[in-house]
Amino acid sequence: MKPPNPDEFERPLTPHVNAEEHDLYVDVDHTSQAYEIFCQKVTKGPQPLSNGVTVFVGGESGCGKTSTINRCVAFLNGHLLQTGMNCVIVDLRRPALPPLPGTGGGDEPETTEERQHEVFTYLVSKLSAQMKLPGADEDRLLGHAQRRKTGYAALSRHLTQANLAVLVILPESQANYDAPNYISYRAPNIAFFAEAAGEEMARQYTQWGSDDIISLSVGPLNPEDAWKYATKRINSGIGPYKGLTIDELDVQLMMEKIRAVQSIRILNRLMNHAAHNVLAVRGKHITYSHLSDHWLSNSTLDLGRGGMTQT
Repeated sequence: MKPPNPDEFERPLTPHVNAEEHDLYVDVDHTSQAYEIFCQKVTKGPQPLSNGVTVFVGGESGCGKTSTINRCVAFLNGHLLQTGMNCVIVDLRRPALPPLPGTGGGDEPETTEERQHEVFTYLVSKLSAQMKLPGADEDRLLGHAQRRKTGYAALSRHLTQANLAVLVILPESQANYDAPNYISYRAPNIAFFAEAAGEEMARQYTQWGSDDIISLSVGPLNPEDAWKYATKRINSGIGPYKGLTIDELDVQLMMEKIRAVQSIRILNRLMNHAAHNVLAVRGKHITYSHLSDHWLSNSTLDLGRGGMTQT
């Protein structure tokens, strides 16, 4: 039997789409701590999203920002449903956001005005059906595309009337360049989520000093994280790990000898491919040699995002 393609298990976890993936999270590189902080903050008041919220998750590449955002979105969606509010998740990360009609393609908008105009008009168009807006009201909302603070306030009123909340996952560029705007756009029943490149980028957003601005950070792997991650994946029996075993000593050797394994993305990719190679020869046990051999033969290891990594 052909072993599973390891690339199929290298996308970020998506519990906001597949609820069963919630159980695959591992308490590594501060991701669980960030998630718990988020849950405490959004459940503190009697009415979730009564003032809206803007959430930033900062950290270096591959450390778990995307999976942390997905986990937070899944929690808030479930919490809102429990309170009786309907919820729409709008994921604007590329390639999810299509080009606007008439733009002639899918190039990234270059300026703040272009980026934020694109997001606002797409949200209004997508939400109009859920809010049961007459065409004239939709046109009036779209007329606020140049004055977005007013526009989001108007959108919020329509959402409230429809007992609807929208959770918006912004492209990374929106966090890095347009953060002050999305902080000012906060309005009831609207939540913005964005990845920030680097922990410092996320921390600086706390200067606005509001409970409705949540800044979270995830970091590189701690020494004990690799073993926790390995045992969770092995015990899950998913994908390339089905029926395999691994020893803690081999994982410790990997962390000591392969210095480049600093992020969950690299760890996940390395283990996936080592497991694939073991299964290919009908083996049952992953050793340090399997891990190091794959690393040495792939010194330019493709770290691009592909399934089940906390990245």
